[in-house]
Amino acid sequence: MNTFLNLAAAQQTALWSPQASLIMVGCNLIMIIFGRNTIQVKGTGAAMLGITLPELIATTSLGHILGAGIILGFRGVGVPI
Repeated sequence: MNTFLNLAAAQQTALWSPQASLIMVGCNLIMIIFGRNTIQVKGTGAAMLGITLPELIATTSLGHILGAGIILGFRGVGVPI
């Protein structure tokens, strides 16, 4: 029963906004550029713009982790994103 009361009292925020999507896109682009310049052993396969599919997936995964942290951090301190 207490779980339902806690969920009802939780702060309601917007799930997504244009600002949050811009932060996420920016973090992914930064991580792709970072990955292209720092990955020393390049994978095999078709390269798109100098980066292979496994490298693209790895860098965008890290970009999503970074972006989610930034968005949650902003929301935690009260910045309306």
